[in-house]
Amino acid sequence: LGSIWGCVAEAVVLAAACSVVSPFLSPNRLNFNNNDEFTQELRKSAESRRRMDAGHFSEPLMVFRLFCAWAQRLVITPVRSTHVLKWHNASESLAEKEAIDAQKMQVLVGFVADIAMRAREMCSNQRSPEGRNQCRTRADLHRLLMLLRRPDLSYKEQRAKAAGERPPRIGELFRAPPEALYALLAAAFSNQVLVGRHQFASAKSLAPMLDVLDRLSVSGIASKDAILIPMSGKNESKEMQDEDYARQYGKRICGIEPADVSAKGMFSAFRFRNETGEGELEAAAWLQDGSGKADVKGSHAALHTGLGGAPKPRLRDLSLGPRLCFMSSGGLRKFKIEDQDIMRPLSPYQLSWFLVNGKLKGAVRMQGIMDEKNPLGFACHITNPEVPLGADHFGCVAATLLGGQGQACRVNQATLLEAEQMIYALATMSASRIQLSFGFVPGAGGSAEGSRSELAGMKFTAKGSPILFRSHLHASSVIDTLNEVRQSLVRAIAKGRHDVEAGEQEVLLWEDPEAMQAFQKLVSVVQESELREADLDGMRTRNPVLWKTVQVQSQAALARRRAAKKRKKNNKRAQEGDDEEEIFIQALVPLKVPEKVDLEVARELAKKRRRPVTHSFECPDCGERFGTWTECQEHYESTCHLDVSSEEAIEQAKEMSLPVVSRCLECGEGFTSWAQCRDHLVTTGHL
Repeated sequence: LGSIWGCVAEAVVLAAACSVVSPFLSPNRLNFNNNDEFTQELRKSAESRRRMDAGHFSEPLMVFRLFCAWAQRLVITPVRSTHVLKWHNASESLAEKEAIDAQKMQVLVGFVADIAMRAREMCSNQRSPEGRNQCRTRADLHRLLMLLRRPDLSYKEQRAKAAGERPPRIGELFRAPPEALYALLAAAFSNQVLVGRHQFASAKSLAPMLDVLDRLSVSGIASKDAILIPMSGKNESKEMQDEDYARQYGKRICGIEPADVSAKGMFSAFRFRNETGEGELEAAAWLQDGSGKADVKGSHAALHTGLGGAPKPRLRDLSLGPRLCFMSSGGLRKFKIEDQDIMRPLSPYQLSWFLVNGKLKGAVRMQGIMDEKNPLGFACHITNPEVPLGADHFGCVAATLLGGQGQACRVNQATLLEAEQMIYALATMSASRIQLSFGFVPGAGGSAEGSRSELAGMKFTAKGSPILFRSHLHASSVIDTLNEVRQSLVRAIAKGRHDVEAGEQEVLLWEDPEAMQAFQKLVSVVQESELREADLDGMRTRNPVLWKTVQVQSQAALARRRAAKKRKKNNKRAQEGDDEEEIFIQALVPLKVPEKVDLEVARELAKKRRRPVTHSFECPDCGERFGTWTECQEHYESTCHLDVSSEEAIEQAKEMSLPVVSRCLECGEGFTSWAQCRDHLVTTGHL
């Protein structure tokens, strides 16, 4: 995917990051005799991971940014040393600033070099008259090896080429924007998707949690600096009433003394000072629309440092102090500190993840468990108190899943996806493996493309929880662009399957301009979608008025269709002499929804808005309604609104008193049936 979509250098580093043990240090309480030493090392690891992640909430991108930081240090290594010594010196230099293992860092770099060398041999080796690589994919892989100081050459060859080759700058090699990397990871691991929701959105314990947070001197509700710790017993709850004891209790857990504490019932709340300094505690602030600048300090020169931080906050996460409390637990429900049992910290805003699996039946759900030290290990999304908790939906993709035999599985190398970014996973997802459904709502209206219906959400299983979108996504535009990407991948694969002459190596990696253009179009459609206006409850999501399951043809129907096409093409080839072979990939068949979905959305909306007719007659003069004709006739006799003095007049009055079912929006005339209204509209041209 990286080579076809024009970001092969980034794909190589991400593939290596998903294949090796993380270079970051992972301190464990069992390896330390002193609790203070453990919390100090834990804080270094947390700060380093947080700095490298920079708001992306992606372990592969966190390691990718670490690789870019490592590559910057290659400049200060001795020019005449071997590439192995340069790698060692750069790794040791990076380990002085970041909490990493230098040896594991060299293993990561070795994997990057090995994948790059192997991939380069799969590309075309054709050159221009000036001696340059005509294959852009091969050129990017060669530049990556140049950045690594040519590990594909011997020491003598490296010395000979050192004077003539200038290693590329990091930004010249890694050009893909963050959104494209999210899409690349989502498409690469589309078979391992998880859906995330607020864990305590509907829990009975939510009210007691918020009550304890609100008892802090400055309310901890919707604060990124506050966290809760359940009490293990009544005795401990009484001890936590002592403020000095509670402060020392919090310091033992994470090594940072909380600035404010409170306790009530079975929960105690801790609030830490903000990360910007030692100032007074500030009231909580939140972003209603999730836009704005990311909480990443310092300037960023992309040309020299590569991928920067997230352009906008993807999650309104907790600060360092609360995260350290959770990381200190090691992911255990109960852990010990100096022979004292402590329950695992929690937050009312934390997210829980569940695996999308079409094979699971009924209400069975498999929870995804992530390492507590990774960006999504204790993912929280703080919301405005005026917005219902659980209104925002998220997803993630994982490189590896471990276990999965029971009701939980271990998730590694996960990347956060916002609700709209889950569309990227559909670029390569097999619709036959799951029961994919799209939810639709009416659009803004008008004659523009996609204005009659919008995508409001999607479901991966029939009984699964929907993922609702917050942005305006034109239904036809998104689905057509998705199918364009899927078909471009099929064409790219078909183009690569050509006959190879004797002695030549088959080309397995190449860059496809059409596929890259379709991919960029999909990224643009999702990224540039506008947020909806918030409703009275502060929610931007809309409940779909219509759900439609993506249509996937059966194996037998596909086989018949392919056989018919093959016979037709064979006859055509026999006449024209065309030997081109059609490639069919079932996993990438187009995603089909009914062509008249706009009309179905309008009908469903009309059904919900239409008031049921519960009366049999109504007066055309005053509008009063009646259940029987006797009541209606008595009304006419007393008011003289219609003539009922003869049998002929009564029959005419009955016809005029039928209830109005449809009404012309132009002139206001009412009709007792849709057929009459349609004839009126055709005759007058009012609609």
